Amino acid sequence: MSSPSQPIQENSAVLEKREGNIATLILNRPERMNALNKDLAVGLNEALGRLETDQENRRCCNCGSWRAFCAGGD
Repeated sequence: MSSPSQPIQENSAVLEKREGNIATLILNRPERMNALNKDLAVGLNEALGRLETDQENRRCCNCGSWRAFCAGGD
């Protein structure tokens, strides 16, 4: 049986949600179409670092909030 969804928010620029052994990372700068800036890059790097050491994580899905995944660099 999978565990319920667990929202984890270490950095507001990257939202992290887990359902069982699947992690979802959501780029959260909708006002800039999720364009990468320093905060977003640091948050994404930190979240991926946590997932790399998590023995229970098996998959990672990256997506963007609002209407764009990522518009590039900002």
